[in-house]
Amino acid sequence: MRWYLSQLAGIIFLAGFIPYIKAIVWGAGPNNEKAKPMKASWLIWMSLDGLTLAGMYVEHSVNGQIIGATTGAVIVFLLSLKYGKPGWTRVDTWSLIGAIAGIGLWWAFDSPVLGILMAQVTGLVGAIPTFVNVWHHPQDEPRLGWCFFWASCLP
Repeated sequence: MRWYLSQLAGIIFLAGFIPYIKAIVWGAGPNNEKAKPMKASWLIWMSLDGLTLAGMYVEHSVNGQIIGATTGAVIVFLLSLKYGKPGWTRVDTWSLIGAIAGIGLWWAFDSPVLGILMAQVTGLVGAIPTFVNVWHHPQDEPRLGWCFFWASCLP
């Protein structure tokens, strides 16, 4: 049962990227607004998801959700290079410094479990640019995709 729920979580998480990618490339909503992913957030999430996947692999605990998250983050980061918000802010810089600090702690303590924990905490730091952007420009992020991401945590 655990394996099936893991796969279900991964499928739901990956499904969340479909409306998000559609909104990035073609637009969405009543005015066909395009989503504008924050490069810094997606760079950080892509890196941390990859590190979490690696740590889970070492601990023999890989699940579908992290596979879906890593795959989707790579795709959205690559799309953000073309379609994302231009520029780099002070918040982006501090978030990236926080992400690098988390990675450094993993290597310093040589602990995959600590690395996974730090990756999750640092992922929250990496979300700051997106949170700030959504606060000021809520139309830049499609709600449906984020609802799928949230729902993937339920199985």
